[in-house]
Amino acid sequence: MDPPRSAATLVTATPFGESSPCVTYSNNLQLNRIYRTFIASILAFLSIGLQNYLFSASASSLARKLRTLSWRGILRQDSKSVSGSREVMMSSQVYS
Repeated sequence: MDPPRSAATLVTATPFGESSPCVTYSNNLQLNRIYRTFIASILAFLSIGLQNYLFSASASSLARKLRTLSWRGILRQDSKSVSGSREVMMSSQVYS
């Protein structure tokens, strides 16, 4: 007759007989490692996605600022020098 088992003993039945308590404990440790790895991969995915979003947002704002500054620089140029270069270009096109 089998001795009674206490609630603290972790023994499971398998097709090959009963497993030892240390096998069940190591299986639980493996599952915990798998869960921790899965959670770490989800956190890495979210942090990389956030990093990509912030990088693209800052790049677009920087491009917008550069376009604004260059456009203001073009508008600040002397209108006579711009129109004079147009007249020279037009006269050279007419005589060629």
